[in-house]
Amino acid sequence: MKITRKIVAVLMSLVILCTMAMPTLAASDKSMKSVAQYTDMLEDEGYAAITTAEVLEMFKAASDFFRLMTGDRFPSEEKLDISFDKFLTDANLYVLQNSGVDVESILRNLPPLNKFSTLVMEAFEIDPVAFREAMFAERDKHDAEGTGYGVIYHFLGCYFSIIDKIELFAEPTDDPAVYQVCFNIVFLDGEYVTIHTGMFINTETGEMYNNDGKGMLGLGFNFNFKEMIIYTVVDAWTRNFGFAVLYDNVANAVGIYDYETRRYHFDYDGLEWMIQVWKGTYFYVTNGAEVGIYNRVPGEEMGTFYNCATDDQMMEMQMKLSYKDKVLINTKPQVHWWLTGFNLSGTVYEPASLSMVYSIKFPNTTMLKAFTNAVDTEEHHDTTYTVNGTTVTVNW
Repeated sequence: MKITRKIVAVLMSLVILCTMAMPTLAASDKSMKSVAQYTDMLEDEGYAAITTAEVLEMFKAASDFFRLMTGDRFPSEEKLDISFDKFLTDANLYVLQNSGVDVESILRNLPPLNKFSTLVMEAFEIDPVAFREAMFAERDKHDAEGTGYGVIYHFLGCYFSIIDKIELFAEPTDDPAVYQVCFNIVFLDGEYVTIHTGMFINTETGEMYNNDGKGMLGLGFNFNFKEMIIYTVVDAWTRNFGFAVLYDNVANAVGIYDYETRRYHFDYDGLEWMIQVWKGTYFYVTNGAEVGIYNRVPGEEMGTFYNCATDDQMMEMQMKLSYKDKVLINTKPQVHWWLTGFNLSGTVYEPASLSMVYSIKFPNTTMLKAFTNAVDTEEHHDTTYTVNGTTVTVNW
């Protein structure tokens, strides 16, 4: 649904904005590169990540095409009325300084949220205030009963109240280093509701996270703004969907990824295992690397589908991604099933120009040997490895 996509777009943009919270840094002008500059970058195997200006040009091109085909304009000429407090404005300046992405401008160019709600309320002659009160009463009822449906009534009450503007702010917590990202939804009648996102920013450690362990806004990813690295949490929602070659095929077809991948298949302890690694460019703005652990019971799954490793099947892993002598990602050893890192730096590199070193500590030498045999027989033969005890370190 259109309104759902709009809300998701807002939330995703908020995630990107808030993840970069840092002390204020003066933003330098990010002018478009000339052809010669792009050529020089390509000769060095690196090129500028997609810029805010380019994103807004895409918006405009889509709008012009839609108007040409239908006589209407999409997105609307109207823009979302959204404001930011100083903390989040400073965060946006830091993003702009370090990546060239102006999230605030992108958000301000989103269409308003109330076009459809206004149409519905006027067509059926519904009083927005009365409707909001009724929906909030149902919300309170379901919250008290613990049904989990309260959030639906809360959303309906807010959306069909006719949203005038959105006010984003960072709320201090008991810890002076930690802030929670919140926003006010202000309605045309002057009333408003405050949404506490459960998303926190620790200005000392650099971590952006949710307290429930499911990643920012439940998206499965946290962010360290000191390192400018996005990474996967253990309890990511994607863990419920396993992995199949189809996922890579779809990613390549969509065109927002440009990565290389290697899959290592082996049998161990009555299961078919696959350890897969990736390196490359993601969403036009990050250089990334991944190591995933998957398995399946022989004969239980069809095609190329594998289940994600369970908690007791996870292993200690570590990885480093580099471009020549420039280290882009360098994780600490951690027990995981899907170790990832995505570096937001304003410059991205061809996958083949990136070098990846990763280590996996296996539970015993039997499983270690099964994996190294898979590496030895993998069709590309473009990796080397060393073994120390039950830990293997692979250079790719």
